[in-house]
Amino acid sequence: MDNSQDRDLLDRSLSPVLTPEDLISSIGSSSTQILDENQLYDVSFASVSTINSQSTDVQHAASTGFSKISIKRRLLKGDGEFILVQHIGNSDVWKKFKNVMHIVPCPDDPDSPEQSSTDYVACVSCMELYGKTTSTATLGRHKCKMTSSQNTIETYGVFKNKKRLPSHVKYETINKCVKYCSLDIRPMSAIKGLGFCEISQFFLDTGAKYGSTDLNDILPHPTTVSRHIISTATKIRKIFFKEVYSLIDGKYCASTCDMWTDNYKKNNYMTITIHFIDDQWLLHNRILYTGQYPSHETKTGENIKKFMINAFTQLTEIAEENNSSELMDNLTFVTDQGTNIVNALRSFKRLNCSAHLINTVLRNLFDIKFLSHTDDSGSVPLQPIIHLLNECKNLVKFMKISGKNSQLSTVLVQEVETRWNTRLLMLESIQKSLPEIIKIHGEFFCRLQNINRDLLQSLITFLKIFKSASDELEGDKKPTIQKVVLFKCLIKNQLIKYANLEINNLDEDVEVNIDSIMKILGNKALTILDNKFQLSDVHEIAVFLWPKFKMLKMFSEENGERSRILGDIELRLLKFEIEDGEKRANSVTETNINSNSQELTSKEATMFSEWEDGVDERAQQSIYKYKKELESYREENYDISDDQILDFWSKQTLRFPYLTKLARQILAIPASSASSERSFSVAGRVIEQRRSCIDGSTVDAILFLNSHFSNTK
Repeated sequence: MDNSQDRDLLDRSLSPVLTPEDLISSIGSSSTQILDENQLYDVSFASVSTINSQSTDVQHAASTGFSKISIKRRLLKGDGEFILVQHIGNSDVWKKFKNVMHIVPCPDDPDSPEQSSTDYVACVSCMELYGKTTSTATLGRHKCKMTSSQNTIETYGVFKNKKRLPSHVKYETINKCVKYCSLDIRPMSAIKGLGFCEISQFFLDTGAKYGSTDLNDILPHPTTVSRHIISTATKIRKIFFKEVYSLIDGKYCASTCDMWTDNYKKNNYMTITIHFIDDQWLLHNRILYTGQYPSHETKTGENIKKFMINAFTQLTEIAEENNSSELMDNLTFVTDQGTNIVNALRSFKRLNCSAHLINTVLRNLFDIKFLSHTDDSGSVPLQPIIHLLNECKNLVKFMKISGKNSQLSTVLVQEVETRWNTRLLMLESIQKSLPEIIKIHGEFFCRLQNINRDLLQSLITFLKIFKSASDELEGDKKPTIQKVVLFKCLIKNQLIKYANLEINNLDEDVEVNIDSIMKILGNKALTILDNKFQLSDVHEIAVFLWPKFKMLKMFSEENGERSRILGDIELRLLKFEIEDGEKRANSVTETNINSNSQELTSKEATMFSEWEDGVDERAQQSIYKYKKELESYREENYDISDDQILDFWSKQTLRFPYLTKLARQILAIPASSASSERSFSVAGRVIEQRRSCIDGSTVDAILFLNSHFSNTK
């Protein structure tokens, strides 16, 4: 079948049952383009014959010069002069309403028209227009004028008579995908990528609407796309930063930051992410900024601090806000323990990345200086661990070089000092592949003879808890900060068991006393854990905010730890009460006190009112509102999993207003800085050999848009 026959067959398979004349006579069909944040949709709908006559309220949009009726007619016509753009807001109303934008052609660059804002928002279904200042409550009461008895275009044509594609079309699609992946050197998974699927759907919709056309008439020039990447990122960042600006100002946001170097030009970059819980109690994490660090400046703490302040200043200017210098004061930063980063953020709130702390414990524990230390008898008790690790590394290296690694169902993993948990992954891969290695090389393979399998199993068991902890604490899709205390306690309890092992020295036939080795390892790990893994008040408060751990049983009452933590929580809640204007003085003035008593100032009432003469019990109860809230929370029993924490607190706004505010601030803080480090792998796909000279601003725009579109799909 030739191409023309293919096209005829495809046209017939998509053709509607009704003729165009019948369709127009029965219902006026139209289509409008809705420009969303991450794609262009082609939404088809019907216009009732009387829909224009029903709108009598004609207003003039100052920014366009078009009346309300004119704008609506052009939206229904779908000529592209007016489009709908996603509104950034937390209300569900904005799923149904979008901003109306006026597209103004640019004489100098026809491919880059200007978008001019209007004073309206429109319903995406019926195109009814409302003023931008209309309340969400009014918009929520909107009902489309099209009734259920009226047919829409979706009940006709291709939607009603959608036919199953013939098998040869699907087969040809497979061939085209094969050619695409092979010709453009793309991974096979690219055909399932969201961006590929969206642009493909757009092409299909465009063809269905305008008929067969040359693809070159649609596709823009790569330079045009490059220009629009930066402009699109700027527009979206402006809207986004306006949204989060108030959250940062209210101390509801946290941030991670880290530096990385590209593999080609060796340029240094810093990525800053932001984490927050929105009004719907959904946790968000987004890349806020990726900046190329000046090559002529050393990466000292002072220079990094200036770089970060400049970054936040730029973001504030983009969002047309003020007080950029105070933004960093309102953020809690989570970073690694790099000396330059620590010095840069010394004057700001900063937490150590918990995953880095766990890795620090293991790095110090398996340091060759410690493993090779001698005891009082002059022997090296941990020599078997050194020997085991070296033999495992040599085995993996041999299997890879000899090509036998590919014959294993589970490939062997080599330990890499800079990559977390690869020591455990190496040991596990060897243990799992031992039967297959023996099958290939035989039971007496020399490279297996020196691997103590009992010690191998003991080390795997020892290391598993560390990997479980770091994996959990690196997550950013749900709160993790409340787990830091619990995982430290869990690790500590396991290390105590190793440290308390009873050593049996009576068996002289045992070449390696594994219990003795693990006891030494456990004792040393305990010491490192206590010295390196320090908890902050944020970690302690976070575990209190997990309802089923609110009694803080993991802390000692005898040492006063619980009382200290509760005191910190009370202080924060008291500050909330003062900030909200619910001071004790307000309660005092509401009571029936002797009119001749001297009125206390707000500050005096807050500090000394509990001893004042004439303050009745009701006033005292009002003064200690935050304490009542705290007591009520502690008295009740809750069985809330970590997946339900945000849902729990979203329902406590009226009952525990101060605790809810505290939960929203604390639970938004990530336990680790893994979010900023994940951007490194994305950046590695952006800066590759074929575009190693890509500009830093383009890198920033791509990483920002990737994070934005991935989190708003």
